[in-house]
Amino acid sequence: MADERRYVAFLVRLWSVHPNGELVWRASAENVHTGERHGFADLTALFDFLRAVVEEEPPAPGQREGGCKET
Repeated sequence: MADERRYVAFLVRLWSVHPNGELVWRASAENVHTGERHGFADLTALFDFLRAVVEEEPPAPGQREGGCKET
């Protein structure tokens, strides 16, 4: 049976802002393999993004996240 493990890594940054005196959390997630960064207006959007990443089809065998061939 093929090894079906998958690894993704993101650097997640969180910070608070206070629009209209209300506490709101903002976030960013940076793919450590590709450097691609995404910004989020709230934690729900961050969680939705991460959920979508892990539910994606894995890359073809021999391919890593970001399109780099494994050696």
